[in-house]
Amino acid sequence: MYDAVGVRVDEIPVTPEKVLKALKKRGKGEEGRVGPEAFPDIPWPEATRVPPPWEGGNGKAIDQAATLAGGVREERQH
Repeated sequence: MYDAVGVRVDEIPVTPEKVLKALKKRGKGEEGRVGPEAFPDIPWPEATRVPPPWEGGNGKAIDQAATLAGGVREERQH
């Protein structure tokens, strides 16, 4: 979008109305951008780590908290 018309639309779906709004903002000397002002904080879950065979893995997830705490790998049941 930016390469085509010089504005950014940070929201889906990109509609002609949003593009026009961004173009009007740019015409007023403002930033030519439409979309949310900020993104919400999202509490991401801990990543599941499954070591590959060349790292000694057996296809099962390991408990990273235990690995970090004491170097002991505990398998998770998934």
